[in-house]
Amino acid sequence: MLFTSVSKIESAMPRFGFFAIREFHIAIRDVTHLRDMVSLAQLAGGSPESLEQLAAANDLVYIRFERIDGGDTISEIPAYAGIVPQVNDAVKRIDAILAAGLPFDENSLKELGIELDQIVARMNDEYYKYGEEVNVDLYAAEKNLNRFNYQIAFALTVLSALAIGTAVLLIGRRETISKLEFLAWRDATTELKNRAWMSANRDGLLERARLAGKPLRLFLIDLDHFKSVNDTFGHHIGDLLLKAVAETLQSVERPGEVAAVRLGGDEFAVMAIGHSDDLGHRLREQLNRFADLDGHQVRIGASIGMASFPDHGSDISTLLRNADSALYACTAFRALGPSRRRGGPRRIRTFRPQPRASSTAPSSRPGSSLYSAIGVRSGLGSEAGRQRASTTSLPHRALAISTGGARQKVRKASRNPSQLSALPSRA
Repeated sequence: MLFTSVSKIESAMPRFGFFAIREFHIAIRDVTHLRDMVSLAQLAGGSPESLEQLAAANDLVYIRFERIDGGDTISEIPAYAGIVPQVNDAVKRIDAILAAGLPFDENSLKELGIELDQIVARMNDEYYKYGEEVNVDLYAAEKNLNRFNYQIAFALTVLSALAIGTAVLLIGRRETISKLEFLAWRDATTELKNRAWMSANRDGLLERARLAGKPLRLFLIDLDHFKSVNDTFGHHIGDLLLKAVAETLQSVERPGEVAAVRLGGDEFAVMAIGHSDDLGHRLREQLNRFADLDGHQVRIGASIGMASFPDHGSDISTLLRNADSALYACTAFRALGPSRRRGGPRRIRTFRPQPRASSTAPSSRPGSSLYSAIGVRSGLGSEAGRQRASTTSLPHRALAISTGGARQKVRKASRNPSQLSALPSRA
């Protein structure tokens, strides 16, 4: 129905008086003016002004009917075709009267005046007859146009409702997806990327580094004395400490190059593509400082273990294992205490591949620096301690290291003892 209304309106539009009715109306006006000038010339036959005005009116009608093509008007108003020759004949006769000069031939002017009156009357009849037909068409077109307007309004209303509904759904869906992604890939406390994100994206980062021919450095970070902060100041201050660490890690993040992750508890990770060793030193400096947490001066301390691709492994699992070994060695070295350390405290440690264990390895024979360190820290320096050492396995003795101030981690006690050989020996 919509297209039917449009086609009806298009078919009726040419008859709405665009060119045809305007042309016909102007023609009636010009012929009427010529008739008036002929009447004026009859009254003042010897006046030069009447001669000029009659000549101007005749020229105007000549231009209208002779020089302007009335084809459009004739096609719409057929009666106009029969009027045009009559008007042209009257114009030629007036030209002859004007050529004769003053005074005018009154009889000729009188005959022309009567003939022009008849032409004007006929043109008016045809004009009004055509106008009635146009009015009928206009009324029908108006109804169609109103119906068309209603249809357009209804269609626009429906489309607007659909567009608004679709926009609301899309915006709501986008917000929902963003929230779900945040909940799935972010840690709620620190807003860092979480372990799930790392599991899903770590292989992609490694492959990107491999394709670019750049190293991938994996830093594992463990906070010092975090449990003591929680126990001393409360979990609120502990959460503020985690957020302070997260701000530091977020400051080194770079989209597609450096990613900071909270693995859980007080453990964090940083994966960096193509960055130099300066990143590790920056992390060490920024994560070992004092921070004002809700009025409390709390020292942020952290141990860092680092492994890099391709030097320390060609896959993520190997890198994680080696970085964890370096972190464990760093933590164990810190637990020895200042009197047993060589070269000062070490907050960051790079993984170093160890040779195969042998009978002369310093990590397994009594008298080695590691054995002595463990004995001192666990009471094995006494005779009773040495007797207990014969029945105590090295992994269990490694756990004793943490009693010097580091957090006790049962999982570290089960590691391969050969990994402890990364600790420096005494001279």
